[in-house]
Amino acid sequence: MELDHVFVCAPRGARDTALLTAAGLSLGAQRVHSGQGTANAVFFFDNAYFELLWLHDEAEAELPFVRPLRLKERCLWRTTGACPFGVALRGGLPEGLRTWNYAAPYVAGGIPIVTPRDAESQPLVFAMTQPALPAMYPEARTRRTLRRIHIQLPWEACEELRMVTEAGLVSATKGESFHMELEFEDENERDLRPDLPLSFR
Repeated sequence: MELDHVFVCAPRGARDTALLTAAGLSLGAQRVHSGQGTANAVFFFDNAYFELLWLHDEAEAELPFVRPLRLKERCLWRTTGACPFGVALRGGLPEGLRTWNYAAPYVAGGIPIVTPRDAESQPLVFAMTQPALPAMYPEARTRRTLRRIHIQLPWEACEELRMVTEAGLVSATKGESFHMELEFEDENERDLRPDLPLSFR
């Protein structure tokens, strides 16, 4: 099992994207997820990528097959209190970990979701059936290796997330507020709070 990508919901879209480019990350791609109601900005690394996600079409995000992801609440996390984080994995999942299928309109066959339906207080953890392998990344990327993800939640992690953390790629702790820390192989500390619940080290 490997990290494919992680995301943070960024309600301000373009403004939050500019914060990351000012922090030294190279913007690799932008996309609208038609039928899901979200749009993104993607920042590629040597082994994975980071995604900013925001609400593009509220009506699509409320569609019955999208609703269990709670994307609307996640994208408006500052007012809803929902968890703004997502973690995508590639390769085999831990044995015994249950998933449910999200019929994503832009991925043939759908996406296996680890986080229980409607669990907006937890990070959205899922597996990529069509992963973006490093060899597929464009040249517009930041030459760094993403080693580990540290997530802080205002409450305890669910059982499914704890099973994923045992693989060692992600850690989850209880704290006062939402915070995601991206740990790289090289040292280059940056804290983007309070604009985004995100820091690098």
